[in-house]
Amino acid sequence: MEVSNEKIKNIDNDRENNVESVEVYKVLLENTVECIWLFDLAKMCFKYISPSIIDLRGLTVEEAMKEKLEDSLTPDSLEKISTINRKRLLRFLDGDRSQEIISSIDDFQQYCKDGTIKTIEISTKFILNENTNYVDILGVSRDITERKKIELRLKDKIYEKNEVIRNMRESEKKFSILTEKLMKSNKHLKNIAVTDKLTDLYNRYFFEKNIIEKIEETNSRNISLTLIILDLDGFKGVNDIYGHDEGDKILRKVADTGIKLMRKYDIFARWGGDEFVILALQTDLAGGSILAEKLRQSIETILQPELGQVTVSLGVAERQKSESFKCWFKRADKALYQAKNNGGNCVVTS
Repeated sequence: MEVSNEKIKNIDNDRENNVESVEVYKVLLENTVECIWLFDLAKMCFKYISPSIIDLRGLTVEEAMKEKLEDSLTPDSLEKISTINRKRLLRFLDGDRSQEIISSIDDFQQYCKDGTIKTIEISTKFILNENTNYVDILGVSRDITERKKIELRLKDKIYEKNEVIRNMRESEKKFSILTEKLMKSNKHLKNIAVTDKLTDLYNRYFFEKNIIEKIEETNSRNISLTLIILDLDGFKGVNDIYGHDEGDKILRKVADTGIKLMRKYDIFARWGGDEFVILALQTDLAGGSILAEKLRQSIETILQPELGQVTVSLGVAERQKSESFKCWFKRADKALYQAKNNGGNCVVTS
């Protein structure tokens, strides 16, 4: 059978094209930065390794081709690659052609010729020879040692940053707890500063401070303010005869009795000794007299086992327009003095 010159020419062209293609692929394989290789799973040896292996691990192609797999990988990486490929291969041979089985990318630790260890990213793909039914592994290895060092440094920086944030949050929490304690302590100290320790009423300092403020508030407004001063009758004799403990009990009972009669905007304080003061807001002289009389009657019901009946004298004065606290207090105190002179247990107004 004769073959035309045209067909012979076409065959020669195809052969030349194939040779040219092979040469192109060879140039690509032998000059790529990544190391490309082909591993025979049946014989457990390499079929091909690209020349870039010398840049990757310092080995020549001949040295790498003769190298055993267990000599190229650290023990942990050898165990890792064996486990991964074993599971993948079993599923691949069972017909699983999913992407996660056919291809894989993992990091491994590999030895270099000079004894150093590099972190190598290895991309692999299973290739099935339909004629022999053998499986080869096509792989691409690239050095990611520096990248891993950068990632590790970044990870350390992130960890350090998170530690700083955690410590800051812990400090903020401690600061918040400390602030809360300080606020409670300040509140307690403030209460101590304005409270009479024996009776738990306001003390003289608080009363004087607030009465000045109330005077300033009401100077420009038509609001009545009434001052009541009360003093226990014969109290000095109680302390002298029965002692201060008994006297303190009476003072506390007077305070407990009086506070029950106060409105929320009245100020009831211990002035000192057995003397108490009341600032009755929005209250005129008549209203102040009524409050003083209620207080006198309530205290009169206090009975001490050994002392008998407890009584008080009260002086009441309504603040006059533009009157100073000193003059106002003096008038109330004068009324109290008059109540004492009247025999005690009574209310006198000024």
